[in-house]
Amino acid sequence: MPDTPADVRTAARALIVRDGGILLLRKEYEDGRVRYALPGGAQEYSETLLETLGRECFEEIGVDVQVIRLAHMAEYFRRRSAQPDQTRHLLECLYLCEVPADYTPVNGDKPDQHQVSVEWLPLSRLHEAQLSHPFLTEEVASGSCQDVYLGVFRDQEADA
Repeated sequence: MPDTPADVRTAARALIVRDGGILLLRKEYEDGRVRYALPGGAQEYSETLLETLGRECFEEIGVDVQVIRLAHMAEYFRRRSAQPDQTRHLLECLYLCEVPADYTPVNGDKPDQHQVSVEWLPLSRLHEAQLSHPFLTEEVASGSCQDVYLGVFRDQEADA
């Protein structure tokens, strides 16, 4: 557990699956790593989760999403590269969403840090992709949205 406790950060993310693909942010880092992330992000004070989802999606993927329903919630403990050493406690709320049929993936006007593009990644290639939230790979790839609460997940390094 963390040496210094951090606040719980609540986030809303869009799970957009269509025609065998999932809409993801592609992020590239200075060291050459590539990661993919679901659109969405941190809830701001006085904002509802659905307001957060709408704002974040418009900023990152440049479109208003249509929310269908809450699909999953998970708690995630991720090690932060801060001093003193900290582990961040995240509550991730994933919503099944749709984008207009004519939507072409494009960065919104306020893309995420390291975001270089928005892509439809085939679900068949999801296991090859490095997801920012690796616990989502199995759940998303299976197409199962039966269990709303997925449980508690930790970075492997966070348990050290």
